[in-house]
Amino acid sequence: MSEGLARRLGTGDAVVVGLSAMIGAGVFAAFAPAAAAAGPWLLAALALAAVVAYCNATSSARLAALYPESGGTYVYGRRRLGPFWGYLAGWGFTVGKTASCAAMALTFGAYVAPGLSVAVVVLLLVADLRGAIGFSSFGVLVYYAIANAAALTLTREEGAPPKVVPVVGVVLCLVLAATLPWGSVVAGLAVFAVGALVWVAVHHRRSARP
Repeated sequence: MSEGLARRLGTGDAVVVGLSAMIGAGVFAAFAPAAAAAGPWLLAALALAAVVAYCNATSSARLAALYPESGGTYVYGRRRLGPFWGYLAGWGFTVGKTASCAAMALTFGAYVAPGLSVAVVVLLLVADLRGAIGFSSFGVLVYYAIANAAALTLTREEGAPPKVVPVVGVVLCLVLAATLPWGSVVAGLAVFAVGALVWVAVHHRRSARP
């Protein structure tokens, strides 16, 4: 019996899964503040976002073709860059998606709070939706920076994309992460620092075992 993953989804299925992952509660909450922040540079910002998305998708697709395993960038980073980078990608994905869930909950509450309990209203008053979105973005951008860095190590025989694609992807992901609201950047760096310390502590304990 083969231990590999069975190919049961077609192109249409993959497109639907991808769109479902990308189009979430953010469309009800992120567009207005993003447009206000971009101002007259809105079209340029959308073009920049399209370039980042293209680089991320291309790098991820080339790596997925080479490593058809569950785990995404955790697998790619581990195989191409080393165990620590794979772990960090998984940490960033978990942190980013957890913050995304918080942002979705806040967005839902913002639309239907009048019909919900007082607890939700209090949560909306003390929580910052844009902060949750920014924190989520930081984790996801680091995740895709590692994916692009992993793709940069691919050879032509392994189906490497043009070198400019992962290079631009790494640079833009890190630049965008650094230009998020300072609170999101500080919180993101702190959480990743905690993750790195956890990794070091776990590996130190394992290496100390007889």
